[in-house]
Amino acid sequence: MKSATEIEREAQQSRPHAGGDNTGERPSYQLKGGSPIYYLERGVKEEDILLGDGFLERGCIFLVVGPSGVGKSSLAMQAGCLWSCGLPAFGLEPPRDLHIVMIQSEDSDNDLARQSAILKHLEQEGAKIERGKIGSNFWIEPLRGKTGEAAIKAVGSILEQREKTDLLIINPLSAYHGGDIVQNRDNTIFFYSHLIPLLDQFKIAALALHHKGKPKQKVGGKPQETEDLYHDVMYDLLGGSIITNAARGILIISPIKNSKQFKFIIAKRFAESGWETQLQYFKWHDDRAVRLWVPCPAVEAEQAKKTPSKTIEELYNLLPTVGPVHRDQFHLIATNAGFKREEFRGLLAESLREDTPDEWRIHQWDVYNPRGAPQVHYSRTPQPEDQKPEVIKAQRKDAKKVKKNVQCDPSA
Repeated sequence: MKSATEIEREAQQSRPHAGGDNTGERPSYQLKGGSPIYYLERGVKEEDILLGDGFLERGCIFLVVGPSGVGKSSLAMQAGCLWSCGLPAFGLEPPRDLHIVMIQSEDSDNDLARQSAILKHLEQEGAKIERGKIGSNFWIEPLRGKTGEAAIKAVGSILEQREKTDLLIINPLSAYHGGDIVQNRDNTIFFYSHLIPLLDQFKIAALALHHKGKPKQKVGGKPQETEDLYHDVMYDLLGGSIITNAARGILIISPIKNSKQFKFIIAKRFAESGWETQLQYFKWHDDRAVRLWVPCPAVEAEQAKKTPSKTIEELYNLLPTVGPVHRDQFHLIATNAGFKREEFRGLLAESLREDTPDEWRIHQWDVYNPRGAPQVHYSRTPQPEDQKPEVIKAQRKDAKKVKKNVQCDPSA
């Protein structure tokens, strides 16, 4: 009895060429598929599985979605170091050491050096990483100034120069898209005409870091809550539905207000992830300089959600959209809005930190005061360089010199 593979091969050889003739010309498209019998006998190729129980496979895309500034770059660095040693990261386990190439556009070389310090902290936390494996298996390539098809060609050239690659990390997706990321037409072109064919060509998978979309519209005065609606939360990402459809696996990161905890939600392909539940909690290491994500006990996270105190977001929203507000005036506004004194001070200190997500970040302005020390103001946006006290002071000093020289020069 002939096997399914033999039957399929004979069927392919007997198919007529395009146009219905027998001239020997090759058709414009070559069939690659087969019948269900063929795929049944072919079976699952374990070597194509890169994460979980088929959560991420060659030729597929995995999206990690979160707000700007939440720490996606550090997440990618941590995952890359662990996966390149065959170790699990964030509950996602590879079946073997993975060969990884990460292209990135936003982090400076110094940023990458700071993020790479995670190696020391992973070792201190007891992770069985091997620096030799990371050195040979995990390559980071800064790639800037390339978008769309040009970016795909550049990535192809990078992959050709690597001996072997299993996983391509794209940090971030928007830097290389090259089109309007909210338009399905542009997404169709980038994903289905450019990125996925590249994955097929090199027999690799992709992990793309991406941003969340705008917050849900308010219903009855309260924001819509979708974090527990796993079939809806996958559409929280920025862009059209094509991005959601093109991705095989999706992980959504959502900060828990007024806390240092984050929700990690497997919004697509949960059954193959290896997670016991679709929702897990992570937080930053107690030493924020470590840049290390660690698991967070569910009890701790749930307690954070129940805290009735004011939030950074509420404090941020008290600031005007444009321009700074004097420190004392801001305190008065917050007091009238129900903020307690210590609550105001604590949240203000938290919102001024560099690692606070951009959408809640408050910036201090030191406003020039000719009569003494600069006056402290607060704003939603960074202070322009030309408005900083030292710059204004230097300009005034230079203006006085020019005026004095003019007065001393009779020919002026």
